[in-house]
Amino acid sequence: MKHKQLQPSIILSLVAIAFFIRGTISSEPIMIGVGILILILALSRAFLILKLSDVDLDDVHYDDAIAKILKSDEVLYVEMLETYRKGDSKILYAEMDGILLYDEKDDTYHAMTINEEAAKDMVKMIPQDYHSLIAYDAITEAIFEKELTYNEKLYYYNYVYQKREELPLINKEVEIRQLDDSYLEVIKRHYSVKSLASDTYLLERIKAGMLGAFIDEELVGYVGRHPSGAIGMIEVFEAFRNQKIAITLQSAYINHVLEESDDVIFTQVDQANTASDHIQMKLGFVKADKKCCWYIR
Repeated sequence: MKHKQLQPSIILSLVAIAFFIRGTISSEPIMIGVGILILILALSRAFLILKLSDVDLDDVHYDDAIAKILKSDEVLYVEMLETYRKGDSKILYAEMDGILLYDEKDDTYHAMTINEEAAKDMVKMIPQDYHSLIAYDAITEAIFEKELTYNEKLYYYNYVYQKREELPLINKEVEIRQLDDSYLEVIKRHYSVKSLASDTYLLERIKAGMLGAFIDEELVGYVGRHPSGAIGMIEVFEAFRNQKIAITLQSAYINHVLEESDDVIFTQVDQANTASDHIQMKLGFVKADKKCCWYIR
C-alpha cells in the first residue's frame, strides 16, 4: 500500500529531473527552476506519506500530520479528529490529498479528500458490506455514490461546544435522571433512527450513559451519546413537545460531560432539522460551514 501511495511522488520526481536536464541543456533558468520546484513538491509529498504510515495508533500524537490536516477545520472534521485522537481508528489512506480512517469502535469509515483520484483510491479500500461511512466533502460523496451501495443516506452538520461552562436547565419542572436498561423498550419505541434502534446498540448506549427527562415520575424524553462521542439520540415524546424539554436535556448532558471528562463536546444535526439547529445556536455551539454525508448499510 505504501508503495502505491508513493508512485505519484516517484513520477513527479522523474518529471522534475526531465525539466532540470532539459533546462540545463538548453540553458533555460526558468525550466531549471520549475524542475527544482516539482522535485521539492515530490519529496515533501513522499516525506508526508512515510511519516503518516509510521504513526503508531497505540501512541497517537495529537499534533502529528494527520491531526494538523484535520485541525484545519476542527468543526467540520470533529468526529474524524476525535476518533483519531483517541486511537480508535486505523489509517487506511493518508496523503496530502486526503485521509481515510476506519473507526473500529463505531464500525465507521471516515473519508475526506480534495480530488477525485484520491477518492477513487479510497473507495477501493472500503468493503461492499461496510456498516457505516461518512463523506466529509462533495468530491468524496460523488465518487462513493457511484461505487457503493447503501440502505440509507443522511446529510447533517457538525456542531462543537467550544466553551467549558455549564449551562442552566431552562425547564425547572423536569427532573433529569440516569437511565438504566429497564427503559430499553420505551427508548426503542421512540427512537426515530430505526436503522440504529437495535437492542444491542441501545443497551450499549444506556450503559455508556443516557439521561432521561421526567415529569411527575413519567419519562417524557431522553438524550444519549453515540460511540463517536457525539451527543445525540435526543427524543422528546410527542405529547410533551414545545416545553423546552429538548434544550433542557441537551444542557443537562453537556453539564454531565463537563463534570465527567475533558472530552470535546459536539453534536450532529440533520440538515432539515431547523428546530435542533436553533437549539444548538442558542446553546452557543459553533456550526460547521459544510455538511457531511452519512451512508448506512
